[in-house]
Amino acid sequence: MVRYILRRILFMIPVALLVSFLTFMMIHLVPGDPARILLGEYATPQSVAALDSQLGLDKPVPVQFVLWLGQAVSGNLGQSIQLQQPVVQSIEQRLPVTLELGSCALLYSLILAIPLGIYSATHRNSLGDWLANVFSLFSTAIPVFVLGLVLIFFFARRRLRSRRLRRKPRTHLCRCSWM
Repeated sequence: MVRYILRRILFMIPVALLVSFLTFMMIHLVPGDPARILLGEYATPQSVAALDSQLGLDKPVPVQFVLWLGQAVSGNLGQSIQLQQPVVQSIEQRLPVTLELGSCALLYSLILAIPLGIYSATHRNSLGDWLANVFSLFSTAIPVFVLGLVLIFFFARRRLRSRRLRRKPRTHLCRCSWM
């Protein structure tokens, strides 16, 4: 069992490198010059070249990837263009709310899944077993973002407009995570 787990972990490393390389390459296929976009349409060629040099965009793409990977492994994820702060700082600010929401969603899914699984195991080939299996199949087959939008549409329209939720959004986070 330990060998199996170690082998799987070792296979994760090349897969993660391949996925990050392919993602990096796809980003470079997007049309437009990042420096020109950052500086605006009236930027001078000298300022675009200076920003290209500062960001390392003047180097070949494989060299850019190796430099990016080295920075990412060391914990430097760069500067957020939109928020004008380090990406790590942005992640740190949003991580507590994300963990709380994820924990509440996991708790609710376990509260629903364990009794359904027990009922399904004890009442094989019954209508309840069939309904539990269909529910399980649909809940795993529907993409999460589609299911989330549908549930928000049906259950959260009034709750999201309520004054209590707008005043103290974190206090009602667990209550909203079931939706």
